[in-house]
Amino acid sequence: MLHKTGIYRIAFLNSKKTYIGSSVNIGKRRREHLSGLRNNRHYNKHLQNAYNLYGEDNMTFEVIVLCEQEHLLVFEEQKIKEYDSYFKGYNLVENPTKTNFGLKHTETSREKMSLSAKARGRCCGKLSKKQVLEIRQKFFDGERITNLAKEYGIHRKTTREILHLRTYMDIKNEIVGYEEMIREKEENFKKGIRNHSKGWKHTDEFKEKLRKVASKPKTGIRKFTKEQIIDIRERKKSETYKQIAKDYNVSQGTIVRIVKRQTYADVR
Repeated sequence: MLHKTGIYRIAFLNSKKTYIGSSVNIGKRRREHLSGLRNNRHYNKHLQNAYNLYGEDNMTFEVIVLCEQEHLLVFEEQKIKEYDSYFKGYNLVENPTKTNFGLKHTETSREKMSLSAKARGRCCGKLSKKQVLEIRQKFFDGERITNLAKEYGIHRKTTREILHLRTYMDIKNEIVGYEEMIREKEENFKKGIRNHSKGWKHTDEFKEKLRKVASKPKTGIRKFTKEQIIDIRERKKSETYKQIAKDYNVSQGTIVRIVKRQTYADVR
């Protein structure tokens, strides 16, 4: 049924609000919604906020009308009014308009779009030319990929693609010796040689000491008490990771690892 054409409804168990949508391929549209919500980049901020608050476990996705493509907008507008999802829900518009659903590009147009995207190295981008050049210059000067990704608010993979000239290819490299450095790093990677950070090199004796320390159970200095760990795991039964993390002023990943006993496994 999810691969049919029709109207769908998104809601949350702890909320009375609703989102109404339509699609020529409901299954594909569902995957697109989940991808955006899970990565905290959904275009509908109201829906994203609800997802962050209630969690995916409390989210429902149901098909409420199956119809022909030419009737989509009629039924979608009807259901938006029926559920009052514009005034008291998550919909951003009251009267949906015709978009490009079902649009079939010709073979020639698809080829032109493909060549254009390849020439630019991307189909879109959030960084300016100045920022891309800055990222490459800082990397050339020795800055780490992780730090650059954090500074410019982009993913490490995106940063790496920019640095290796595999995206934003329309922005010409202006650093003398940069391309040679990248080729050398790629050749070393193929040979199994990892490019370590510049700076201090530890002796083998010191590395062995570090390994011994790292292998010991980390029970000396801990951020949470036993009571707090028990409280976190108990609260997860009815609350989201985000809310618990906010209350304890830590990242959601920290709470996830605690709940899944990847950390503080000895606390029962």
